[in-house]
Amino acid sequence: MKKIGWTLALDLTHRFDGRTAKAGAWEKHILPGLRSLRIALQKRMAGREVRCSGQLCLPAAVALGTEFLSASGVRGSWLQDTTTFGGSQELWGLHVPTAHTSFSPQLTAARPDETSLALMVSVTHDVVDDVRSSFPSDFPFRALVHIHDPRVRQKGRVQLSAGEAVEVAHLAVNSLRRASTTYKVRGTVHLFLAVPAGLAFMIGQLLNAFGAVQTYEHLPGQHPCYVPAAVLRPAS
Repeated sequence: MKKIGWTLALDLTHRFDGRTAKAGAWEKHILPGLRSLRIALQKRMAGREVRCSGQLCLPAAVALGTEFLSASGVRGSWLQDTTTFGGSQELWGLHVPTAHTSFSPQLTAARPDETSLALMVSVTHDVVDDVRSSFPSDFPFRALVHIHDPRVRQKGRVQLSAGEAVEVAHLAVNSLRRASTTYKVRGTVHLFLAVPAGLAFMIGQLLNAFGAVQTYEHLPGQHPCYVPAAVLRPAS
């Protein structure tokens, strides 16, 4: 009889000071470690599913997702904790049938001399004010893509099912591709997320068409409240 339990556990707490990674930790330790893990899984578990869960910051969730791109040969999914809403764990993954939501994209031109794009996804809170306050004098984006639902600003957060999260993930990345085509830019994508970890993971899985992705950690009550975290290169 097979015993159900953890196959692999990762502890990266020693690479962080509070919510932010130590200097050089992303480039020297965390990202190479995730890459090594994915390569090992490709060799030993090609064609099988890996279910991930745990407590991690959103930049790490996106980074983990980029290691489970469709071309990797290993299907990754996330066990999302829904206890806040009276549930338990729910399997979130791009293979889950899509469910319709009331989220929609808003594309806004910013600075025509810039080549970077900003993707903002508001689910657990509205990120727009925090993003703008983090760049008061220098807003370094050609355009902004905001994925939102009016209920988020009204209620503070929206609960998503697994299928709804799949739709929001595809909506976010498809809108980002459209912005890249519309504004004819191929620069760095700056990612500002207020989402469940499972959604950040799935967004990471869909970033294969983009070169450099700058993630940010959100630090409530500080200024700036969005600080740079990992730089990801999903297409490499």
